[in-house]
Amino acid sequence: MGDLICFQRRADENVPGCTNVPGFTTEDFCIPKPTNLLQNIGNGHINGYYGECQGDCDSDSDCSGDLVCFERSEYEPVPGCVGAGNNGVDYCTAATPPPTPSPTVSVEPTLSPTKTAAPSSSSPPSPEGGPVTFLPGDLTVPCDNGKLLLSTGMGCRLIATEGSTTFANGYVSSIQMHARADGAAVIPSTDPNNVGGWYYVSNSEVGSFNGGVGAIEFDSTGLVIGYEMLLEGTNKNCGGGLTWWGSWVSCEENGAAGLCHEVKPGPVPPGYKCVNDQDCRANNVEFGGNYESFASYQQPINDLPFLVIAGDEDLPVEAFPLQECQGKSF
Repeated sequence: MGDLICFQRRADENVPGCTNVPGFTTEDFCIPKPTNLLQNIGNGHINGYYGECQGDCDSDSDCSGDLVCFERSEYEPVPGCVGAGNNGVDYCTAATPPPTPSPTVSVEPTLSPTKTAAPSSSSPPSPEGGPVTFLPGDLTVPCDNGKLLLSTGMGCRLIATEGSTTFANGYVSSIQMHARADGAAVIPSTDPNNVGGWYYVSNSEVGSFNGGVGAIEFDSTGLVIGYEMLLEGTNKNCGGGLTWWGSWVSCEENGAAGLCHEVKPGPVPPGYKCVNDQDCRANNVEFGGNYESFASYQQPINDLPFLVIAGDEDLPVEAFPLQECQGKSF
């Protein structure tokens, strides 16, 4: 109704501008849309056409009154305005841009931008009394040249493309990014040469035994520094799951012949569950099925269940104790 937008919640977060809503845990509520939300109304308008938080301006003269044109290279927060706007679009603002170079842009989604300004009196307050900077469900941020839309306050970057050897930040691999990426997880690096780094491990749900698992390696600053295939020659690797000791179990959704394979990116640390690096990269649990995903639960006893979730209604959930897996690397 009117200019209201839907404030979506995952739990019992306070609703900006609303009171007396206890007891409603996951329900979403409508709130007034902030008047200082970034708006891109197009380029080419001059002579004071753009109001506060509007763009795409090219110079201060394009802005109304004493407003100034805040120039951006990507998604830098605009002083006094809410939202991320469009990539590289410049907006008019009442705040004077700082004389220093453009601030460092965070490529990860964030709830609190690196630059803040006094909130507009008309913007709904956050639970802490500051301006609203993240609006779940308010899809205003384009990603990957507009192929995706994200909620106001978020950002994104393209990490990899199927079939390409070029990854984020210009890293070039000797092999192509795997096709039909599916189930995935983030695993901290155990490489002493990459302290603070991590791996993005994902399945490849390709049939005809051309599937597998690939891993993109990041350093502690988020730059891509490597890519490799951890598992190849498998079939329709769909979902998977993490073990508590830092490996990934990939499941084949392959009728009655599907297996679950354990892989571990990077060097194998001392005391690791696998006997050696090759075991980690080629292990499989010898029971067949149309497996969709995997989960493990740590208990201080030897009969730890490994839960394998099947991909069809005939095999809903199967549990396997630890000793059944010890013939390989579990």
